[in-house]
Amino acid sequence: MAFEKYLVDYCSPTLASVKTANLFNWFYESSTELWEQVSYWNLLMNPKGVYLYVLKEHPKKALIYVCRKSRLAENLSRPGVAAFLAGYGYGELDVDAAIEQVRGALARTITRRFCEDGQLRVVTLDAEVEKKIISSLTRNEQGVYLAMGPDLMQQIVTQMAEYIRKFNELSQTPVILVSQVIRGYFSKMITQFYPSVYVLSFNEVTSSVQIQAIGNIAMDTASRKAVAR
Repeated sequence: MAFEKYLVDYCSPTLASVKTANLFNWFYESSTELWEQVSYWNLLMNPKGVYLYVLKEHPKKALIYVCRKSRLAENLSRPGVAAFLAGYGYGELDVDAAIEQVRGALARTITRRFCEDGQLRVVTLDAEVEKKIISSLTRNEQGVYLAMGPDLMQQIVTQMAEYIRKFNELSQTPVILVSQVIRGYFSKMITQFYPSVYVLSFNEVTSSVQIQAIGNIAMDTASRKAVAR
């Protein structure tokens, strides 16, 4: 069934501003198809205040959360909500951060999706790159977004192209492992260039899994010197 029909059939209350959010399962043929569809509809719907998030993935099936972000932020800011959610371990009430915590709670399922023989092959980010990305997070009235400089973005995109070739040689899905605080924002950025890449946070990986880093994305020498000044 076409993605658009799922949106209409299961998310009409949200699209019509009757509800804050809806959930639905979508069946797909490939990971590329999934992320192309989610990216396309986010591009189309974000200006209207509607956002799509992939909460959980199974082979050929994904759990997708569709929400009106401003209304969800209003709901989260209501009296008593913070205390209620804190009792369930949700300390951050920013919409994107709260959704990341939901993904973290689904760690076992997410990990199983990408593991092979108890190993998870990933690309990591150098500590300086992570710090630079965190410092690029900017807040406005709509929430938090990533305002990354073009030089750093180009370095990340260029290096990732090399690592994707390594993943292809291993016949594995490209995975980047980052901290939870940047996962959602970084994922939105990198999948614009490489829709087949998955970005996971350390919180989404269970302790029983052995992580094998096949590469590390780092800033070049000139950029490191500029940051140090």
